[in-house]
Amino acid sequence: MTQAPNRASPVALATGSTSGIGAAIARRLSAKGYGVVLHALRSAQTGHAFALALGNAIYVQADLADDADRVRLVREALSWSGRLDVLINNAGVSWVIPMPTSWPRLPLSGKRCMRSASWLRFD
Repeated sequence: MTQAPNRASPVALATGSTSGIGAAIARRLSAKGYGVVLHALRSAQTGHAFALALGNAIYVQADLADDADRVRLVREALSWSGRLDVLINNAGVSWVIPMPTSWPRLPLSGKRCMRSASWLRFD
């Protein structure tokens, strides 16, 4: 755990903030003087290292689909900082969707294909 922010400093909780856009948001907030509560579901080692690198941050691992974990996330944020001013709801999930091994051939090409393809459904 890193040092808690100055009580006068605003504090932001950014979900999904150990990589990508969430990490960029966390870096920017930290640079602007915010205390940052980093969050991710699976990236504990990365999250702790990122919090140390920022200096004015803490990492809390939590499953946002679980009520108890959401409550714990906010409680840990408040315990660390004494306040919470901003919430950035950046966390997301993704699934791998199997693609068909072959696609139907369409007797269309170019612009006509793009206009006509709007009726296609991939159920």
